[in-house]
Amino acid sequence: MAVGAKQFLVITALGSNAKSAIFYSRVKGELEDELRRLPCPGGVKIFCPSLLTGARARPRRSEKLAAVVLGAIQPLLPARYRAINAQQVAHATINAAKNP
Repeated sequence: MAVGAKQFLVITALGSNAKSAIFYSRVKGELEDELRRLPCPGGVKIFCPSLLTGARARPRRSEKLAAVVLGAIQPLLPARYRAINAQQVAHATINAAKNP
């Protein structure tokens, strides 16, 4: 890469798809597709978590409600659809950066 980066890591979202009818998912999917084209020697790592939980600077009511609903049915969901704490995603991303 021109700026000297060895690898590129990004956190997008579960369900990202450049062909999605949903704007949010489509934009995330388009981003992922473009990032995969980068000539990055260490590669591009894309993390796609489900609903992120944890403290926020500005609370989002809809996310809080989704976290409550998902929390109730979490044991029934496949692991990839379960809500995850944002700190866990951050730690996983940092570990991936340190251990390519």
